[in-house]
Amino acid sequence: MRKLGIPIIVAFCLTSCSELLFWKKEEVNVYQTIRVDQGEEWIECEITDKKPGNVDSDLTYFWIKQRMVQSTRGDFGGHLLHGSFKRFYADGSLKEKGVFRYGLKQDVWKTWDVNQSLISEYQYNKGRKDGPFREFQAGQLVKSGTYQNNEYNGKLNLHTDPAIEALVYKQGVVTDTVFQRTQ
Repeated sequence: MRKLGIPIIVAFCLTSCSELLFWKKEEVNVYQTIRVDQGEEWIECEITDKKPGNVDSDLTYFWIKQRMVQSTRGDFGGHLLHGSFKRFYADGSLKEKGVFRYGLKQDVWKTWDVNQSLISEYQYNKGRKDGPFREFQAGQLVKSGTYQNNEYNGKLNLHTDPAIEALVYKQGVVTDTVFQRTQ
């Protein structure tokens, strides 16, 4: 009985040791969805431990540290927000929605007031406002236009000003004013 038991123990040890020696570590999924409570509101977001290739000193990065969403211009000090992002009011209604890519805002971002009226809609590209946008007050469109590289570019429509229809921008500088026609 003793002679039979020793080979079995040795075989078991060799099998277990070989698994330990030759075991390939599975790649850990670095994306994680978390919930962060911040006083009267809460956030559902995705984070990553992966770092971006380069950090741009002109951009604001958003990240999580000690279960709080932080933001810093030109750097970060925790888990970068990466993926979907939703901020909710205390009653569970949506306040803000968008997407992050390595801590930078990307694609369409929308915000709503407590009555669920749209406040704003901006297009982002690598952390910069870039593309069409709309701003609202009490459900009414007040301003619309286009950003290019974080600056107004093209026609900025002022929907509530009775005298001025639009301002025309080129790389953030007003180049013309379009006045309303009076009859």
